Amino acid sequence: MPLAFDPRSIRFDAETLAGYAALLAEGGVTVGPGSVQQRMRWKWRPHPSRGEVDEAAVLLPLMVAGGEPSVLFTVRASSLRSHSGEVAFPGGRRDAADASLVDTALREAREETGIPADAVTVLGTQTPAPNHRQTTRVTPVIGFVDLAAIASRHASSPSAPSPSPPSSPGSSSAPSQPDPLGMLTLSPDEVAGAFTVPMWHLLDPSRRLVEDFRTMGIRVSNWTVGEHVIWGLSALMLDHFLNSVVVPYHARLAPHIAAAPA
Repeated sequence: MPLAFDPRSIRFDAETLAGYAALLAEGGVTVGPGSVQQRMRWKWRPHPSRGEVDEAAVLLPLMVAGGEPSVLFTVRASSLRSHSGEVAFPGGRRDAADASLVDTALREAREETGIPADAVTVLGTQTPAPNHRQTTRVTPVIGFVDLAAIASRHASSPSAPSPSPPSSPGSSSAPSQPDPLGMLTLSPDEVAGAFTVPMWHLLDPSRRLVEDFRTMGIRVSNWTVGEHVIWGLSALMLDHFLNSVVVPYHARLAPHIAAAPA
């Protein structure tokens, strides 16, 4: 279905981010059939010895890359026992020391990518989703990453580790702006690479392949970006955010923008 707005007009300014945060606080907008808002069919499977479901969180990182509002993705290291080589968001299981799942997501993002917590504006969280075995409840934390703050930190700390080499099939960089991937310090034990994808690309219906998600009674968008495929739990979370927050927010603005005097 065509969008009611031009996705290339999206800007991650203060007003937009506040609008996203407000919708996240409301639980997002319920959208129609074919989206992740459909009733998912699954049953949590508690840990056999502890009798409870594990908790985890990921950071869904928004940022401006090459002048374009984008989303950052990582590629899991090939040495990992589960989901090696797959596209993911930085995240992991909650530690006992984590005060909240937001803290879990921010800690994992720092450990995996070097993004400091104070460079992230947390906009909110979304409905937890199950891992493949339905033993872990994974909470998406939506946050905007301030690259200028990270660049300033690098500039003031000559002894900081050398950033990882860039690899960005989904966006271009502008010389006058911080290179988002050059600001990262990837953990080689967990992350093989990183890339960004512009919002307009993710929102383009012609670039989405909608498929059944496992056996849970819903259909979810998948994306192919260069050699990378965004699918599985990461695609579920991204699809949910786009459909219940980004699209409704900008669709509401579209009539007002069209009616504004030139």
